[in-house]
Amino acid sequence: MRSARKSSLLPRARAHPRASHLAHHASRLPIRVLTAVPICDGHDSAINTINLEFIRQGIEVIYLGYHRSAGDIVRAAIQEDVRAIGLSSYNGGHIEFFAEVMDLLKSHGARDIGFFGGGGGTITPADARIMKKNGVDRIFFAGTPLKEMVEFVKKTYGEPRSARIPSGGRATALTDRRLAKLLTAAELNVQRSTFNVQRSTFNVQRSTFNVQRSHRASSASPVPVARAKRL
Repeated sequence: MRSARKSSLLPRARAHPRASHLAHHASRLPIRVLTAVPICDGHDSAINTINLEFIRQGIEVIYLGYHRSAGDIVRAAIQEDVRAIGLSSYNGGHIEFFAEVMDLLKSHGARDIGFFGGGGGTITPADARIMKKNGVDRIFFAGTPLKEMVEFVKKTYGEPRSARIPSGGRATALTDRRLAKLLTAAELNVQRSTFNVQRSTFNVQRSTFNVQRSHRASSASPVPVARAKRL
């Protein structure tokens, strides 16, 4: 499971899918978010509390850890095909760092990945307005209830989305983004296949039950007995 580990940021195995058209799927998977603490910042108690609440509420969390660069964060978010990035910043420099993350998402063609964050008093309302203007979806301030954060994530990033897998032949480069989309599609198809197998098993069990019931009914019916001929 992707959620059972921190992203390794290692290059993934290359493959050559034969897809030559656009593939679509409506995601039925849990909301997947990536959380992290920016570079030169070791404050992780707040983000760990938020991570645990997200997980408790059914949100899948990829936690990258603290002291992470903008490049690390964006690359991992693309590799994990997350719905959003959530950053916790306490050391200052948040306007520039968040802007760098936004620029990298745009340059990698991953602007569909949402972006939210917060900081315990270091991010001012004026800063938040600038960050929102730069493309950040939401900044949470100190004292925001965890319930409000969960509701925001579910409302903003919880709608089923059509994931478009870029078309390409054997010679097409298998980028992190393309491979991540293929992996998500595979996860969705496995879920569908498992559901179909379970439904088929249920139908077999129901058919077996009907056969047993029919056999029992026929066994219980009276057997005709030949009458003695009158003499």
